[in-house]
Amino acid sequence: MKVTGTMGNEYSISRNPGNKDYPEMKIPHSINQVHDALRKAGKEIRNFEKSGILDIKYKSDLSPLTIADDTSNSVITGILKNIFPDIPVLSEEDDIKPESKGCCDLFWLLDPLDGTKEFIKGNGEYCISLALIEKGRPVEAYIYWPTKKILWYAIKGEGAYRVKDKEASKLPLKNPDKKSTLLLLRSRSHHKHEEVLWYEKASLVKDIEIQQQGSAIKFCFIAEGSADFYIKKGKIHGWDIAAGDLILSESGGKLMAYGLTSEISYNYDKSEMPHFIACSYRIDKPENWLF
Repeated sequence: MKVTGTMGNEYSISRNPGNKDYPEMKIPHSINQVHDALRKAGKEIRNFEKSGILDIKYKSDLSPLTIADDTSNSVITGILKNIFPDIPVLSEEDDIKPESKGCCDLFWLLDPLDGTKEFIKGNGEYCISLALIEKGRPVEAYIYWPTKKILWYAIKGEGAYRVKDKEASKLPLKNPDKKSTLLLLRSRSHHKHEEVLWYEKASLVKDIEIQQQGSAIKFCFIAEGSADFYIKKGKIHGWDIAAGDLILSESGGKLMAYGLTSEISYNYDKSEMPHFIACSYRIDKPENWLF
């Protein structure tokens, strides 16, 4: 894969040179460039949160939109387009031209503020989710938690990592154990009756605890090994899950879609994604939990 960067420079895959914050790995650019963009956007989000100036509006589907969503979107898309002018950005908060749908084999897929309802509530459980999609699959993934200043990221074939206090730790963080109880993370603001039915069936197989957690951070906790399941049987889009998909798979976990025999494909459009279950590396035969 080749990527055209700012000033027209073309970058082939190379190792990340001598950066103490990140392990060396094959990527077409510095992870720092992306991390810095997410940190800048995260700082803007935090400033709005502290000021209490949210300017809440509602989209056609009645989901909330704040000034923090729009500002984060402008910061990140601006930086990405400057660094990588030849790679389009598909964001939740931008309109897509009809003629552009499905146009690109390589593009950034962005949710500039995932967990807007949690942001409005002030519980800190929101994040920024970004993935680089190549031919329908994520090849780079970044989830940044502004509240805790933690970055989770993954490069296809190179593993998944958590960066906290400038130290990178390979995922999963916890070693396998033989705990009899599994932990299910459930959305704090979005859950369906079908998900309750799944829990009831799963509880007949194993002892399962439930913990509420907002945003795509759920994928990261599962990738770390501190949780085991996330079940989604409601409306979801690619920008909500693409980054989590790769971080999970590169940590030894798996995201499995109902009704598909292959991996989820992410395209340059705003279509909804299939229902799915996300499992940690501790789950043997994840396909057996698709009920």
